Amino acid sequence: MSRRAARERAFQLIFQYIILQRQAEPAEVGQNLNDLEEMLELPPSSAEERAYILAVVPAVVNHSQTLDQTYEPYLKDWKLERLPKVDLAIFRLAVYEILQRPEVPFSVTLNEAVLLAKRYGSVSSSRYINGVLARISKPETNITPAAEPEEQAACGYHQTAAAAAGAADSQPADAAAAEKKLTGAVPEAVRPAEQEALGGG
Repeated sequence: MSRRAARERAFQLIFQYIILQRQAEPAEVGQNLNDLEEMLELPPSSAEERAYILAVVPAVVNHSQTLDQTYEPYLKDWKLERLPKVDLAIFRLAVYEILQRPEVPFSVTLNEAVLLAKRYGSVSSSRYINGVLARISKPETNITPAAEPEEQAACGYHQTAAAAAGAADSQPADAAAAEKKLTGAVPEAVRPAEQEALGGG
């Protein structure tokens, strides 16, 4: 399984925790990952990618307030509490990688967030998320990063933050419809054929 597929599974679990409004215990996250893979009939995560997921999901979920404070100043014409939950999960995962995963190139994090937004968000989610993330620097935080192998060079993305900064800041108007893809039915949102197309096969 590729890092992209692992990142997508992490996003799905983060979204679930946002819906449940719960903290994430590592053992529970592991079981939830097993359930997700079984329901979607996905190949089991490799040891390396499972380690990534089990490190990232609790860190993102349990430090959500710190992560939100990082990107909230860059939200344009939109309040944090009104963000679609899909976008919220994408923002938190991306900001965590920006702040605590220096081995992951910023351009990779940015592009992966945009891909998730295009797949799960509403019509203009990807442009809005792109514009916000492109403005984020890398301030220090008190989140303890987990040790993790270096990001795979095979991601193959080369878009720069400067290029992304030109993205429009339009917020999706059909956010409720977009969230419906995931709320209470995460397995239905991901089809194995799309997994292969995104490099997860």
